[in-house]
Amino acid sequence: MTAALGATPLVYAGHVSADPGIDASFFDALTKAGITIKSEPGAVKAAKAACGMMDQGRPEIDVVELVSRQNPGLDTTRAAQFTAIA
Repeated sequence: MTAALGATPLVYAGHVSADPGIDASFFDALTKAGITIKSEPGAVKAAKAACGMMDQGRPEIDVVELVSRQNPGLDTTRAAQFTAIA
């Protein structure tokens, strides 16, 4: 079973810059976890947003729940995997 990750409207004020090597590793890890990427830029933004929220002290479970809510194709387990990979 695969889960899909689309463009996630998580709030993040930081600048999103693409590093092709890091992004490729990130996408590869998501694919290996069975998470289908519908939008690569959306996945990068969602990952940076998740990391930003955790850097601000938000509990991981809150971030996982938000990722899951914002991406209906991701259940809590897949959202936790996404957050860990991010």
